[in-house]
Amino acid sequence: MIAINQNLQQAFTQLQQRNFNQVEKICRSILAEAPKNIDALHLLAISAKQQGQFDRSIHYFQQCLSLNPKHPVVLTNYANMLAQTNQIDLALEYYDRAIKASKNNVDAFYNWADLLFQQKNFTLAIKKLNQVLHINNKHYLALNLLGSCYKELEQHDEALQFYDKALTLSPDNFYVIHNKALTLKLMKKPQKALEYFLKILPQGRNIAEYCYNLGCTYSDLNELTNAKIYFEKAITLKPDYLDAHKSLNDMLWESNQDNEFLLSYKHSLKTLPTARHLWFAYIANLTQASRFEEAKQALETAINTVGRAPEFTHALGVYYFRNNNFDTAFSLIEEAVKSAPTENRFQIDMANLYIQQEAYLQALNHLDIAHQNQPLNQEVWAYKGVCWRLLNDDKYFWLNDYENLIDIDRLQPPSNYDNSEHFFSQLNDELQKLHTRSRQPLDQSVRGGTQSIGHLLDYPIPIIQEYRKILEERVNRFLSRLPKDSTHPFLSRIKKQFIFEGSWSVKLAASGFHANHVHPFGWLSGPTYISLPSIISPSDKTKAGWVKFGETSLNLGSREMIGKELCPEVGLSVLFPSYMWHGTHPFESDESRITLPVDLMPI
Repeated sequence: MIAINQNLQQAFTQLQQRNFNQVEKICRSILAEAPKNIDALHLLAISAKQQGQFDRSIHYFQQCLSLNPKHPVVLTNYANMLAQTNQIDLALEYYDRAIKASKNNVDAFYNWADLLFQQKNFTLAIKKLNQVLHINNKHYLALNLLGSCYKELEQHDEALQFYDKALTLSPDNFYVIHNKALTLKLMKKPQKALEYFLKILPQGRNIAEYCYNLGCTYSDLNELTNAKIYFEKAITLKPDYLDAHKSLNDMLWESNQDNEFLLSYKHSLKTLPTARHLWFAYIANLTQASRFEEAKQALETAINTVGRAPEFTHALGVYYFRNNNFDTAFSLIEEAVKSAPTENRFQIDMANLYIQQEAYLQALNHLDIAHQNQPLNQEVWAYKGVCWRLLNDDKYFWLNDYENLIDIDRLQPPSNYDNSEHFFSQLNDELQKLHTRSRQPLDQSVRGGTQSIGHLLDYPIPIIQEYRKILEERVNRFLSRLPKDSTHPFLSRIKKQFIFEGSWSVKLAASGFHANHVHPFGWLSGPTYISLPSIISPSDKTKAGWVKFGETSLNLGSREMIGKELCPEVGLSVLFPSYMWHGTHPFESDESRITLPVDLMPI
């Protein structure tokens, strides 16, 4: 028995040193003498797991559990392996078994919580982590993960409290400091976030995610040179880091650095020529920048290099669609749909082709498939509405009830301001400071203007928080007077509580406008008008700067229809379902137009 224990200790040491052949040899010799030795089988299971031999690992774990079904450590490690191989439901079941086998099994509770966190079940993860702390209140990993749960729930003050508790136990922990810095960045405190990021620069300089987050923080501070250095460092470390590519090229585009725009993709594709997702991101950016011929050439190169991936054939189809070559477009997009029927973008664009050809019933067939894939996708409802209108179906008016579902209300200023003019003038001054870029974002509806960075209503600026409060009251007034309709895509989702899913400021310059669009993943949307050029007037027959509803982005000519138009006024807040088509008429003026749009989601 003593010899077996010594051999087990030796095998464990070899496992720590990743000498897997030695682990196998020692454990085999133990099992030859004691075939039912759980510890030897357990070490073989872990050794196989670490080598990525998951079938062998499962075999050994199951042998262990056949000998002792309530072994808490084996159950925990088996659950860990199931989680690693994405067998989520089974992993959750075995964590539960491990806890039942040992009520104070800290590892099982913590790893269970970690899996729940990865599955975005933050509330249940918090419950499990509190159980960890009940057993061991100095478990700094649990405190760190609790902070991350609250960060994801946007309860940032609570998140900071848990990160600080973790730091009292592990003051120099890289990951806790990184998470705290990231939370401060989300709280729109970039200067404070930068202090914490720089504390861990020596440990983080070769970690792509750290470099990316540091780059984003410098970008928030409008220190574009430093932002560029760290975005490029992140890409050097991880050439297919799509978020870093996007953030870098968005910044280059919005600051008119066209000579370097998209070079990161070209360099990375030399390193990873068959990286399908990298090709697609590069092509998407070319298209957003209206460099259509370059996008077509890149698509043809990607297809020759990687193969006929459905996202490539679809994008090539969209190119021909844009150039009114409907036959070629139809063939390519249909190929993409057949290859990936659950990809909604393909189904929606197939519907668009049928709408162009006045085949509205066929379009609705594809939109129905898209609806089954994503029932809450607002773009699908928008295109269904187009088909119903062109088929003279009354469901169009049920969906787009412009008189009752578009709500226009004048915001009343907080009591500490003299009047509306005073409040909106002060708010305008603050918003102007946030427009630090010189060109519109690549992937938004803005044309001839700029957009603020990040979630604007999270900025800890007093007047923005005052605005948030009066807007919340205004939204509640609107929702409280709406009728119930369990079949309606907007009315059926009304809840007592809502969150601001997105908020930003848009500054349009002369000839600026919003292209006709919808908000695909919103629910309730709308702007407040903060500052307007003097030429925007209700008596203007050209309706310069007015907002319009109902006209699509499909350029249907005589088949288009504007359902409602309104003239903006300072202090006016307009709310409407996110699926409603909307855009603006251009205007000519040296004065800018500032709006503060939001997207809301029901809780």
